Amino acid sequence: MALLFIEGFEQYPTSTEMNSGYYLGGNPMGAVWGYVQNTSQALIDTAVYRTAQPSGSAKSIRFYYPSGTWNSFAVLYTKAVQTDLIVGFVVNCSALDTWKLRLGSSNTGAMSGSNVITLRTNTSGQLILENNRTATNLITSAGGQSFYNGVWHYVELKISWGASASAEIRLDGLTVGSVSGVDTRSHASDPGYVQLCIGAPITVATGVAMYFDDFYLCNTSGVVNNDFLGPVKVYTLYPTANGSINQFTPVGAASNWDAVNEQTYDGATTYVATSSSNQIDKYNVTDMGAVIPPAIYGVALGSWSTKMENTPRQMRHNLTVGGNTTNGAVFAPIVGPYMHSQEIFQTTPSGGAWTKADVDSMQIGVESL
Repeated sequence: MALLFIEGFEQYPTSTEMNSGYYLGGNPMGAVWGYVQNTSQALIDTAVYRTAQPSGSAKSIRFYYPSGTWNSFAVLYTKAVQTDLIVGFVVNCSALDTWKLRLGSSNTGAMSGSNVITLRTNTSGQLILENNRTATNLITSAGGQSFYNGVWHYVELKISWGASASAEIRLDGLTVGSVSGVDTRSHASDPGYVQLCIGAPITVATGVAMYFDDFYLCNTSGVVNNDFLGPVKVYTLYPTANGSINQFTPVGAASNWDAVNEQTYDGATTYVATSSSNQIDKYNVTDMGAVIPPAIYGVALGSWSTKMENTPRQMRHNLTVGGNTTNGAVFAPIVGPYMHSQEIFQTTPSGGAWTKADVDSMQIGVESL
């Protein structure tokens, strides 16, 4: 699998803290936001990067604190050890040399520590890639492309793990620096990266604000989505009608789709449920409307689930286009908390590249096993 994770931050409540452990999940998650450091400074905001959501509600994650010096960041776990990563995101920061992307391994410890690889800007607007473990500057961007404070920029990093490895950074789709034959290990005894963070893992000044949006994470495996994707946009769609089969029971709403269409899941207020195996629930979703993307790299299907009894239960996502259905990996809800699972479908159920017509006509669903 090449495309590991995408995030547009639309599924979180506006101006609500990203709580520690807010976005937890098990299989088949390719990656998962594990926690947010200093949650009072991490909020969901409506400032966005040119993303007109079909739902009409576009959001980003904002790190900000008005009352004193602060640090705050969100950590993403890749779940499997990765020896090659491509990371892309849009960022807008009110001050230079404050926001950070950091990569770490299993022995990194705190992402605010020294056993990390850091991508940042300096006070001149250049992108800097450095190995903090070895105190080595790996790349200083050049080529006339600068990062400006208060402006949305799309930043991408491709990096391989090793004592003699390579890296490349791009700004707004243009390569501004590359290097080979350098040490990119955040901890010399580990086999690869397992986590990253965005935000301010260092102390910054009062009133500095930074926004992140339209995030993707890839590795170099497979034959699709195994290199830079460029400045992408993440569109979030929601159920609008029942699909071709609805075998779950709606609770708190008159219809199945209306029980699961909230932008931010509402726990046990509205949901669909089943106590039987081999039950399927499918939904039509919002059309993309006037949005005509030049390419669609994949569809991520996400759901929140919990188990209300001790009987062993498993689930999986499914997706249908043109009468063809493909199933996601099996995952197991647990008793108690709602767990978030995301399955990425990089191609259509027939194996082709995604088109706008495919997305507009698709049905998404869940199945009990």
